[in-house]
Amino acid sequence: MKLRVVELLLVSTLPAMVLAEGGLPSLSLTIATLIGGTLAAGSANAFNMVIESESDKLMKRTAKRPLATGVLTKTEAIVFATAIGIASLIIFQIFTTSLATLLTAIAIVFYVWVYTILLKKRTPQNIVWGGAAGATESALSADGAGEGTGPGGAVVFPDGG
Repeated sequence: MKLRVVELLLVSTLPAMVLAEGGLPSLSLTIATLIGGTLAAGSANAFNMVIESESDKLMKRTAKRPLATGVLTKTEAIVFATAIGIASLIIFQIFTTSLATLLTAIAIVFYVWVYTILLKKRTPQNIVWGGAAGATESALSADGAGEGTGPGGAVVFPDGG
């Protein structure tokens, strides 16, 4: 997992939940959303590292990642990424809403396929698209706390995202 990226996503989660709830959300919902969000982001990050394992070996910043060093195999990383991705979806389905669960799945797929595979090495705008995947964390946490994305999601996606 790219813990700095996950940390940034989680920092935006609670404020979005507070906006959607109009106050502090329940502790159980908050904990479930933070854990589910961590697992979802970790899943997307782990899939990203599988896809980029060869290029990670070439960059000083990424050369010490588990796949680049051989600590983990690609198969082990894929199993890990899949397991924590599924766990995140189960957590969101149990503790939040079906829409929050769907947004989580879309965010994982978007980060892996659109950002990592399609755009990352093809455009200097890749960071914008990677950020859009990350921004769904705020929208889905707002949805999980309220009825729809509401004001928390509207801050991130003003068109009603």
